Amino acid sequence: MDESFTAGLLHDIGKVVLLAELPKDYRPILAKNSGVIAPHELEKLGCTHAQVGAYLISIWGLPVPLVRAVAFHHCPGETGETEFSSLTAVHAADAVLSANDPSLINHDGELDLNYLANLNLSERVDVWRTFWERQSSAQAAGAAG
Repeated sequence: MDESFTAGLLHDIGKVVLLAELPKDYRPILAKNSGVIAPHELEKLGCTHAQVGAYLISIWGLPVPLVRAVAFHHCPGETGETEFSSLTAVHAADAVLSANDPSLINHDGELDLNYLANLNLSERVDVWRTFWERQSSAQAAGAAG
């Protein structure tokens, strides 16, 4: 659980680096984003925020599972993983949020349904979406009251 929590905190740290170091190049990518962001990052910058983030945390000496979760959080199927991991948790949470959050900076990925099917997790997708909707509604009610 701690590993998944830490991976969740760090998964988009590459965006912070790119915004801090290349704001003139990166802000237009985020502004035009309509979903999957990695192809736009690769085209304009030659790397993705996931790659930048994974590189950074690897330099920090963080454990390989965290580096993999950050590096592949938008494309978990590329890893060949066969079990639920921190990568799975971060991918699912990030994709569910991405589909529902109005903030453009969070619209950056989609669920890899083939990856989830290979892990026999397809039936969990609706549960995760429902959980997010309930949490979002509870937060909105708390903020209003």
